[in-house]
Amino acid sequence: MAIKSLIFDYQTAEDEYTASDFREVYKHFVSNGVLLEKEDSLLDNTKCKVVAIEGGVRISNGTAQINGSQAIITDEDILIETDGTYKIILEWNVVLNKIYARAITDATLTRTDTVYQIQLSQVVKSGTTYTITDKRNDESVCGYANRMLDNQADNLKAQIESGWNLITGTFTYSNTTTITTSADCTSFLSAGMKLKCTNGTVKMSAIKSVTATTIALESAVLASGTITDVYFSIAQVPFGYFKGDFIVESGTDGVWTWGKYASGMCDCWAKKAITANINTAAVGGGFFGNADIALPANLFAAVPEYIAPPFLQDEKVFRQRYWSSSKDTITYSLISQSSYTSTGIAFLYVKGRWK
Repeated sequence: MAIKSLIFDYQTAEDEYTASDFREVYKHFVSNGVLLEKEDSLLDNTKCKVVAIEGGVRISNGTAQINGSQAIITDEDILIETDGTYKIILEWNVVLNKIYARAITDATLTRTDTVYQIQLSQVVKSGTTYTITDKRNDESVCGYANRMLDNQADNLKAQIESGWNLITGTFTYSNTTTITTSADCTSFLSAGMKLKCTNGTVKMSAIKSVTATTIALESAVLASGTITDVYFSIAQVPFGYFKGDFIVESGTDGVWTWGKYASGMCDCWAKKAITANINTAAVGGGFFGNADIALPANLFAAVPEYIAPPFLQDEKVFRQRYWSSSKDTITYSLISQSSYTSTGIAFLYVKGRWK
């Protein structure tokens, strides 16, 4: 028995190592797949991307990792002459001592100790038309290489710290809890993750399940139609979420900023100029006047449950009261020693239920 020490200049024949020994070490640090740089998007990058050219397809510039070996690709062209369905692959072959690209029609990929294939795309040729389905993000046939000591660790750290990560693609809101996708997100989305969607307003939900074409949500997000941006988070409590409850929708309405929570609670706050005619004689002296303030439209399902103690920037007002008898309005009553029109600035906070 002996220990072979890697990686040093070997001193004896017993310590001599080969390329296969080096590959065995290297593959523990970088998994199989297409290598990305830190700035590359998971869904919007051209590294090893297959595109159509006259007479066939081209593998764009990029680097792929297979079993400890690397293929550095510079616009590799593959001719396809016969109509049909093809897998565009990179093949690692230790007998030939290289990685090379080709189009195959085999039903399955070959993966043995001497031959290992990863599939970059599926191509359907019909005449001069090449229909290409990207397979780089499909971990079952390719996937993106995990450089554990480099960009993937940095990306993971950034995702946890920043919370939200933009997904590039086209998304359409199909019904109350389903989003239709233009790209397969199953390689990086999974049940339990948080999803944030924007389309004028921002709404958030937890993911219930993911397939190649749909994302099912625990709660509704946006109104029907195209969604402008979709973000996901792997953080346990990303920005906009709170332990035990989280915001599912937020927005603004005039001076108001508001939020709806998964529990059914909602709140709103504002800094608002209030005009009140303080000219009605009060019992015991002085004058009072009321100011009705409209709440955000359709936010509260019932009369608000809590209104913060009022604060009005007006030196002449020495007492303030507030109440609400409607889900759409709160009323402030201002009392002063003088009869005049108050135009102070009020700081408002109201809480209740949206469902």
